[in-house]
Amino acid sequence: MAKNLLQFDKKAENGGWRPFQSRPGADVKRTASARGQLTLEGAGNRHGVGGWIRTLRVKPGRHYRVRVKARVEGADDPLYHVWVRVCWGGFGDVSRQGPDSIPGEVRGGNVTFEGVVGAPEWAQTADVLLMLRWAPKAKVKFSEAVFETVRAPKPRPVTLAAVYWRPAEASTVENNVANFLSMIDRAAKADRKPDVIVLPESLTAVGVHAENRDELCHKEGGPVFEKFTAAAKRCKVNLAFSLYEKSGRGRYVGAWLVDRRGKVAGRYRKTHCPVGEDTAGFMPGDSLPVFDADFGRVAFQICMETGFPEMTRAYVLDGAEVILMPSWNAEVIDVRARARENGVYCVVSGFDVASMVVGRDGEVIASRWKDQGAGVAAATVDLSARLCGPWVGNYPEYMHRMRRGDLYGRLCRR
Repeated sequence: MAKNLLQFDKKAENGGWRPFQSRPGADVKRTASARGQLTLEGAGNRHGVGGWIRTLRVKPGRHYRVRVKARVEGADDPLYHVWVRVCWGGFGDVSRQGPDSIPGEVRGGNVTFEGVVGAPEWAQTADVLLMLRWAPKAKVKFSEAVFETVRAPKPRPVTLAAVYWRPAEASTVENNVANFLSMIDRAAKADRKPDVIVLPESLTAVGVHAENRDELCHKEGGPVFEKFTAAAKRCKVNLAFSLYEKSGRGRYVGAWLVDRRGKVAGRYRKTHCPVGEDTAGFMPGDSLPVFDADFGRVAFQICMETGFPEMTRAYVLDGAEVILMPSWNAEVIDVRARARENGVYCVVSGFDVASMVVGRDGEVIASRWKDQGAGVAAATVDLSARLCGPWVGNYPEYMHRMRRGDLYGRLCRR
């Protein structure tokens, strides 16, 4: 049953809400009307951090939907200055699990905060905090605050797989293609059939000597390309693979996501070409697309691009949940950092780096490399699961909301 927190308890001061102040001299102005409207104002205090708190009884392990609507004026970044948080067990327990920050959406001057949170097994109460911080000209009028019991979010299990294979001696394009097609069949027959299989970067080139790089380049829709789309269709699996691509007069390091029907669901051209690729005549791509697969939103980072945190953050801000990383050689520490700092899954398939699945917490949860021989690293993950921890609570949402875009302009300069 939904509980309207702005339906005031007439017997309680401020309808059951109590003021929150960070410290003396760093407060905001608060008002509460008998009609159930709460307001917060910066009142010219640039140090001001404060708000309203209401304590509610909760049942351990239950899930709750929080929905708060507000009109925000005078704040240049409403989602940075205005927060709705749920503190389990009160502020004294943030070292066990930090507060859940409720995601927000801005439309004009109206902000809607809405999300589903789960009470820890030890929690008996929850403090709902409506907060304004560091916004001297801001005025916030809360028009709705609902806290209701709901069912737990439906799990979204996804099996992610990365292939490791490398020729032991000099090879040919045909040999590479045949072996990777065999590895796709092998991965697809596993007890946990993958939702997506990732292959390495420029997979026809490894171990192959060519006088002219054009001999190693392929066209989308060409014979080699079609063998992989046919494999995806035959195995009924999403397939991510990379080839040297020939398009008109240009050479690119391309990557494609092919769906279970063998249709191209997304295409990407490597945007950061290192030494060796530029001198060989390869061109960089010029976009960072995010694709909708049937299991979630995905994007590509190829090989040394894993060292660019800006790429991953841009993808995640566009909703990416899994980053596909076809690689020749990538630094494991970079991959783990990209996963951890963004709360996103990363799937690497490489030659000179282990093929692996990295969790949202930055831990490697499946790995396969040369000491184990050819094989598949696979893990089943839940895309609906939340990454929670002490102090910060639901880490990805908290960190994304804490970003200071106003300070990062120099990242766009040389």
